[in-house]
Amino acid sequence: MWGPAKDQLPLHISTTDSLGLNCLQICILAGHLRVAKVILQILRAQYKVKETDNHQHFEMNIDSENESSDDEGLDIVGHTVDDRFTYENVGEVMSQVESEVSPLQALEQICPVKLFLDESLPSKEKFLLINMSNTSSWCYLRPNTLFTYAIFKNDVRLLEWLVNAGHECVKSDSSHKEPFTLDQKEFQLAITLGHTECLGVLMRSTGVGLPLMKLSNESGIAAREEPQYYQGLSIRGQKHKDWADAGRQKSRNHSDGPSRPPLLISALQGSLASTEWFLSTAPSRYYLDYVNAHLEDENIKRVAKSALGLDATVLKWLQSRSKFIS
Repeated sequence: MWGPAKDQLPLHISTTDSLGLNCLQICILAGHLRVAKVILQILRAQYKVKETDNHQHFEMNIDSENESSDDEGLDIVGHTVDDRFTYENVGEVMSQVESEVSPLQALEQICPVKLFLDESLPSKEKFLLINMSNTSSWCYLRPNTLFTYAIFKNDVRLLEWLVNAGHECVKSDSSHKEPFTLDQKEFQLAITLGHTECLGVLMRSTGVGLPLMKLSNESGIAAREEPQYYQGLSIRGQKHKDWADAGRQKSRNHSDGPSRPPLLISALQGSLASTEWFLSTAPSRYYLDYVNAHLEDENIKRVAKSALGLDATVLKWLQSRSKFIS
């Protein structure tokens, strides 16, 4: 409870309004970053992973008119019991605010940022997402999150704040095993607009666009894996792993497939500023800053042990297919 008389229920800080905006987004879009930092702390305090606290309680009613040794006279009824809600603590439960929305989810949530833009959005044809792999998946790039808003406005200071907030959200959430990163929408929006300072922030701080899994798989260094499943029978000293794999469905990771380097994407997007920037030495410096800050990553370890080494592998990938740029 809060307020002068301690009689006010806590606010559910992750609630969105009729426009789809939450308190965190409104604060950030209005420029109140100090208040937004406090809201992130409240979101962290209210966030709780949904757990099942219920259990089944069974009662058996015996039909006295038809008592027998078989089960025909038994009436077994099950009830779901929740220990959190009883007549003794219902007031205490109502005063607690628990949210299933994590701070990172609130930070990355889609919202109508166009309401906060002074200029109108360009035509859709100019903002087409080019798939990193050679597939036919296409979608339009539209500023509809806090990150894409900062990139569209070329607000480097805000973008750095958002990226740092994303890293803090991941660090405070034990369920996240991977470092914070962004995806192709933010990366290619910055490429299309030619906002190279934003590109530098994204590449140095999140490593977005760098196919680490693909590079590690091509490094020639075997991955160290702990067996999670039965490895198969041993026949005459030989382990038949293929027999065990036959009964398991394998999923293909899209990161293993072919990927277009950022230079080629910028050329396909028709962005002269980004293309010239990717022809410089700046992109390799930013990516190397990222990988050197995450040397504990298993994929980076494998690339570092390869014949080319870490620096040369990243540089070779960045310059791949550059002959098509004339």
